[in-house]
This record gives sequence, structure tokens and C-alpha cells, in this order.
Amino acid sequence: MFYDTNFKVRYYDIETELITKIKNRLPENADLGYNIQDVMDICSKLYKDELTAVFGAVDIYDSKLPDGFKFLEDLLNSHPVIKEIIDEMTQICINEIILENGSIENREEKENDIREIIVITLFSQHLFHITHVCVCQLLETGKIDEAVITKLKKFSVDAFKQKPQTEEIVKDETLNMNSETI
Repeated sequence: MFYDTNFKVRYYDIETELITKIKNRLPENADLGYNIQDVMDICSKLYKDELTAVFGAVDIYDSKLPDGFKFLEDLLNSHPVIKEIIDEMTQICINEIILENGSIENREEKENDIREIIVITLFSQHLFHITHVCVCQLLETGKIDEAVITKLKKFSVDAFKQKPQTEEIVKDETLNMNSETI
């Protein structure tokens, strides 16, 4: 399994910087250049390119991604705090299923499926910039800095609990969270 620990993820910092510039733009300059949707579209493409690059994949449909996710699921579950994060997110999903359906058939199987989805979610555009740092530190040193773990928890479990209703809310929260450095 290939994972480029030397790759520097940039999409998130670029997106945050450009959106901040747009939001701070003077009203008389409101129609100049790009808008938030332009930035989000460009950075979405950049994210996909960066995600495929760390796995040495050709595109997001390359089999190297699911193979890499499976390998990293085992690796991430080997770290006690990351495992707690995955377990907590899994439990949130299980509780939602129980709330909606009253019970769960094949609970263990469902939990395993949800864990797999959560690991993939850790590589979503919202989380990849942090998860990449965690994976790199874990692969290179066998441990992850506490500040990075705290940020991952804040962006994953805490955000998962909040379930923002609109993309704008997520973007505003992301901008606020980005002011804290890893």
C-alpha cells in the first residue's frame, strides 16, 4: 500500500484564505473576480487531485483508494484515541438508526459497515487536511501529536454531533476552526 507521507495538502488552506478574502472584500469590490462558489468548485477539484496523489492513484475511481482506505482503517483503529473517535462516530450512527427504526438487525455487521464508512469519511474534503497529518505521523513515528488529535475530534465527532443544516454553516464553522493551527 502506497501513501505519500511527504505530500503537503494545500486545498484547505487555499480555500480558507480565498473565502476569507471574499468575505472581507469591500462592498464596492463585491463584483470583482471570483465568488465563494468559484472557490469551492476549484478547491473541490484540488482536494480530489490531492487525495488521489497521496495514494498514488490516477483518479478517484482508481482501486488504490479503496485498498488504501482498508489498510488505513486497520492502522487508524490501532491508535487508541483515533479508535475512540471512530467508535464514538459509529455509536452516533447506531443511535440514529435505533431512533428511526426502534431496533437494529445484525448490529455487529452494521457497526462494521458504519466503521468502514466513517474511515472513508475521515478522508472527505471536510477532514482530509487533518486526517492526512494523523496518518503521516502514525506511519512515520507510530504516534500522533495531541493537538492534531484534538483538532480531528473537533472537526469529526463534534461536527458530526452538530449536523450543520447548510453548507454556509459548515463553511463558517470551518473558517473559525481554521484559525487554530495544527
